[in-house]
Amino acid sequence: MAKLERFAEPTSAEVVLKLEKDAERGNKIAVITLRIPGGDMRAECQARTFEEAVDEAIDNIKRQIEKRRE
Repeated sequence: MAKLERFAEPTSAEVVLKLEKDAERGNKIAVITLRIPGGDMRAECQARTFEEAVDEAIDNIKRQIEKRRE
């Protein structure tokens, strides 16, 4: 989550890791909710490993922050 502090000033963050039954697509899910001034941001990504899912969710949040800045 320290990666996101460069882009925004979060007041808090919540990361939820879940397992799904769909092993074909990847059964690891990461849900990140970032609370920042101006509104919350949320990303949910599914992958074969938790690390991949978290990285994808962080990238998704970064894109949301960049869009909000524009």
